[in-house]
Order: sequence, then structure tokens, then C-alpha cells
Amino acid sequence: MVWNSLWPDGAKSVKQNTIPGQQNTTYTETTMNNDHFWNIGTDEDGYHRKVSMENYADTFVGAPADPTVPPGMDGSLYLKTVSGRVQGFYRNGNGIYQYIPAFLTGTFNLNTSYQNVVTVPDNTYGEIYFFKIDSSLDVTNGYFKAAGGVCQAYCNVQTLADSSQMTIPMRYGNGSNASGLNLRVRTRDSATGVYNYRITYWTM
Repeated sequence: MVWNSLWPDGAKSVKQNTIPGQQNTTYTETTMNNDHFWNIGTDEDGYHRKVSMENYADTFVGAPADPTVPPGMDGSLYLKTVSGRVQGFYRNGNGIYQYIPAFLTGTFNLNTSYQNVVTVPDNTYGEIYFFKIDSSLDVTNGYFKAAGGVCQAYCNVQTLADSSQMTIPMRYGNGSNASGLNLRVRTRDSATGVYNYRITYWTM
């Protein structure tokens, strides 16, 4: 695809400028259609159909990991790599917030002794969900923080249906039961067996 930066060329006739002008028009329409509605319809034109970005620090040689907010602007959305994953961030005058969390998913076999479910990145915090597909009772959630090379995780207490009975479905690894950056768990009130896990996390 051609883009003619020196157009119109005053040294050429109007006829000679026609071809590069049409090339520029085609280039603009094709390129804008990458992320925008462009020459599609009056209700769509100019709006985003999606947003695609590179890791901000990879865009320019020597660029910082986090951009500054330009003068007159209130905030910036961008991507950067954290713990080997490219994630979405937002920056304004109050600081930097990771608005798209990273996630870890999989299955594990829950039993009565602590086991390592998955290793989480250092300097992160997040939410944990464990559940069985075929059971309405065997589901639990919790949270964790990983700092200083140690993951500390905690299970939320639950009640069953209309019962006032409090249950602790699983014990998560923390304190002396923690082991490095491994998220650890064992059963308490939940049944043993194969569980799915969904973990979302953010950088600190």
C-alpha cells in the first residue's frame, strides 16, 4: 500500500498528481478501517470498531514503561508488559491503574493436604474462584496478595442456601502454610475431587 507524503507535488501537473492523490485516499480509507468504521455508513463512520495497541514501551526506542499524560488531556490508556503478560493500564493525575486484570485458569484435584495449585507473579493481588461444574455446593471464592516472594491467600466464609450455618469450604495457604509464590489450598468443608479455578490479578 502506498502513501505519498510529498503530495500534491507542485512541480507536477494536476493530471500527474491524480494517481498519487488517489493512492493517498485509498491508503487513508483502508488504514482507518483497521480500527474504525470508515465510509461504512452515516451511523457508524468515525466510531471505533475495536482498539488495537502495541506495548507502549515497544512503540518508541527508549520509551518509558508508562507514558505521561499530555498537556490539556485528563488521562491515557495504554498497554505494557508485566510478568511476561501484556496488560491494559490507565493513567491520570491521580496515578496508574491496571484496568484489565491478568488471569490464570485450570483444574486441580482437591484433597485433604495442602497442594500447589498455580504459581502467581510477585507483587500482585487478586481474586480466586474454585468450583465444580456439576455441583451447586462445591464453589468458593477468596483473595490473595503476593509480595516479597510469598503468596498469602484467604478463603471467604460462606452460608448454604437459607441456612444460617457458616462454612469454610477450603483452607488457603498463608503464614506458615505458604510456600513461595505458590497458591496453595486444601479442603475443609468442601468435598474432595477435581475443581476448576479462575484467578484474576492486578499488579500492586
